[in-house]
Amino acid sequence: MPTTILLVDDHPVFRKGLRLLLEAEQDFNVVGEAADGQEGIDRVRDLSPDVVVMDINMPNFTGIEATRQIVSDFPETKIVALSMHSGKRFIEDMLRAGAAGYILKECAPEELVNGVRAVTRGETYLSTSVTGIVVSEFVTTPPIAEATETIPIIRTKLHLPPIPENHIHRLRLLEQLQKGRRKKLTLVSAPAGYGKSMLLSCWLENCDCPYAWYSMDESDNNLRQFLIYFLTAIRTLFPDAVAKTLAMANAANIPPMKVLAAGLLDEMNLIDQDYILALDDIHLIQEKQVYDLLTELLRYPPQRMHLVLSGRRDPFLPISSFRAQGLLTELRLRDLCFTTAETKAYLELMLGEQIEDAVAAKWTEKTEGWIAGLHLAALSIQHQGDAAGMLPELPGGLQYVTEYLFNEVFKRQSPEMRHFLLSTAILDRFCVPLCDVLVGPDGESRQDDINSRDFLNSLKNQSLFIVSLDAENRWYRYHHLFQQLLKDQLLLHRSPEEIAALHSRAGQWFAEKKFIDEAIKHTLAAGDPLAAAQVVERNRRAVLDADQWYVMEKSGHLAP
Repeated sequence: MPTTILLVDDHPVFRKGLRLLLEAEQDFNVVGEAADGQEGIDRVRDLSPDVVVMDINMPNFTGIEATRQIVSDFPETKIVALSMHSGKRFIEDMLRAGAAGYILKECAPEELVNGVRAVTRGETYLSTSVTGIVVSEFVTTPPIAEATETIPIIRTKLHLPPIPENHIHRLRLLEQLQKGRRKKLTLVSAPAGYGKSMLLSCWLENCDCPYAWYSMDESDNNLRQFLIYFLTAIRTLFPDAVAKTLAMANAANIPPMKVLAAGLLDEMNLIDQDYILALDDIHLIQEKQVYDLLTELLRYPPQRMHLVLSGRRDPFLPISSFRAQGLLTELRLRDLCFTTAETKAYLELMLGEQIEDAVAAKWTEKTEGWIAGLHLAALSIQHQGDAAGMLPELPGGLQYVTEYLFNEVFKRQSPEMRHFLLSTAILDRFCVPLCDVLVGPDGESRQDDINSRDFLNSLKNQSLFIVSLDAENRWYRYHHLFQQLLKDQLLLHRSPEEIAALHSRAGQWFAEKKFIDEAIKHTLAAGDPLAAAQVVERNRRAVLDADQWYVMEKSGHLAP
């Protein structure tokens, strides 16, 4: 049904122009007019319109007073202020009275059309210039992107994962992703080890569209931190974009969600070039406010953005609604499983020998197309050279296959390599200097034959589930599944005291390098809350000077 609209303004000629503008839209129906606030209240009572377009300055009863009463008596009716006043007092008074939108009369006509549609959907709509006025009270510092040298953003979270040499280019899936660009959202959802990140990395690296990447972790369960990374990712493509929203995220008080989302949408709609924004490991996010913001963005998505979400389970978003609206492209477990042809190509690449179709079919059946399991299996037989002969030895079921193959891979490593793997299992990311402080037998001495750089090179050469996080090959991480298996082995082979000592040394290293989040995480894991509090206290001034409020928010309970 059309949206019913009441016009309230004391200028009859202006009302006539509004009526002509709005009735030109097929989904609008102007049901009446009023010349002042009191008449507007009476007409709302008689007509029950969906939306009232309300002027502010009118004789007898102002638009602000009328809005306050209409919102109180008829809460289902939405008010859009259409005013010549851009002063902060007028805007604040109208919004406090309950208006869902504020549009300047000098704005383009389509702004009013967009505003009426937005408030009908339950959103807040503000003119672009009005947004800056509304949020000015929240903005007290320059954007964080220009003030982060003391405690920097972890830039590797914004780097596309490099493609390994043994990667199989899966053309059928790349074509699906490319076709999905016609829609606003792509969702890649499957359990661990099915190649989600590598598939997206391969697609984006060969795509003709600019892209930004944001790899999330548990620390991003905070609206402020998520927003800072989200906006910084966009600014890797468009350095001058979303500056006002970044300033809001960096201020002491973040504005209400409706205001924040409206301002962000306004700024993102100013970007005049198509681009892809990929958020990886979305399953690690539990924070409701983060999903509220993403939901607001996807209700009225920016014209030039294509959003990609990747994770081990569906995010807490109205996926069925997006699907029904035709906004969504989906790649799921059934799509990501290796086919027999892909298994054959991968085994031949890994093992360097021809694989019969029947053997590839059996491997596909045994691993159920699970890429990580296939990779572990290939590693375990590289020294045997008999893929067909080893297959009957594998026990049934993915859980048993995982445990068996991991034990085969882990046990085949040298004692020094096993020591290195276990000592670094606690790290979500690592580099040579950090590994140097962990791989020694204790916190003070190191064996001369233990060389972290050589170990990392060996891991890369073996394709042993190590992922480079930057183009310079300074930072790495383990494949998430592999890291979990390593942690399980760590619990079996090291005492709680030894594991705590690893966390303590990692925490000290991160603290020295001013990576405060990770320093606090490892210090707490070491069972030393006092040391964690000291990290917070020592870096309090640097954090505040760099406007990293979210760090203080997350660690406030530790302050001494």
